[in-house]
Amino acid sequence: MKLLHCSDIHLDIPFGTLFSPEKSAERKQEILSSFDRMVGYAVSIQARVMMITGNLIEPNHIAQRTIERLIDIIVRNPSVDFLLLPGSAEEGNYFRHLKHLPPNLKLFSGETEFLKYENCIICSAISPETLPNFSGNHTINIVMHFGTVDPALWAGRGIDYLALGGSRAYKSGMLGARGYYCHPGSLEALSFEDVGAKGFVEIDTQGTSIAPSFVRSGKRAVASVEVDISSAADDEAIGDLIQKATAGIPGSSMVRVRLYGKVPMERIRNIGSIERDMGKSFFAVRIDDSDVEPEVIAGEVSFDKTLKGEFIRLVMNGEDNAEDKKAIISMGLRALTGGDIL
Repeated sequence: MKLLHCSDIHLDIPFGTLFSPEKSAERKQEILSSFDRMVGYAVSIQARVMMITGNLIEPNHIAQRTIERLIDIIVRNPSVDFLLLPGSAEEGNYFRHLKHLPPNLKLFSGETEFLKYENCIICSAISPETLPNFSGNHTINIVMHFGTVDPALWAGRGIDYLALGGSRAYKSGMLGARGYYCHPGSLEALSFEDVGAKGFVEIDTQGTSIAPSFVRSGKRAVASVEVDISSAADDEAIGDLIQKATAGIPGSSMVRVRLYGKVPMERIRNIGSIERDMGKSFFAVRIDDSDVEPEVIAGEVSFDKTLKGEFIRLVMNGEDNAEDKKAIISMGLRALTGGDIL
């Protein structure tokens, strides 16, 4: 028998200021389409079960049309049982209050509950203490749990696969001498921090052991680059350095650029403008200059009489320590140029 394991899909996640309103709407549709494609894959390999360990939806933000399409996907694929372990009380309550849940959508309460499929037992558990010891069973034993775990606490109980949720990054390992634990991560990158492969896990329960494998599904990857701007004389030069560092990255990507190096404290970096220019070449761009270190100038300093110069002079003559002055000036210069100060 074959099963799939996914988590942290976050349908209709609010992106806020991460993307433009148009790209936010596009990205939400891509996440739903990614789920649809995964279900199509499940049907193509004749998977019997899809385990979803939490955060399938954003219960406080999901649109009616999205939940309708989600339910339609489940209804159209009756050969697959969708086992949902909610990631929060809000998510669980949302589904419990829906009218006419499809019979192949099975909702765990979070307590220890058991289902049997051929030679496989699938159960949910809040903690290892709530589980029986499966070691004497002649079955494949799978446990669904939402949250991060200490694998040592779950080992030695006859668990063949510990299906985890609550992390957007893929992570797996051995569960003692027997079995595996796995966070499949999210199907799609949901922020610029979501670097790495995105997808789900396929499990084959043939025989007396299991063989889990990761299946990539993400439509857009997050590319992360680091750029030293110490040698850049102005914003145009910074833009040239970033273009060189991002050459070869597919235009469909979400690109995260971390700037670093020492620059004169009075130099304005118009990050907002650079981001907008790069946004013409990629789906979305985020430039982080929090690691750029303004050069501390010792002694008497004469700044120009512009707003920028007066701002720097006031901060430098203030009573804050050097580290706080650096942070205040960096944030102020970003504000002056329309950059993101959050």
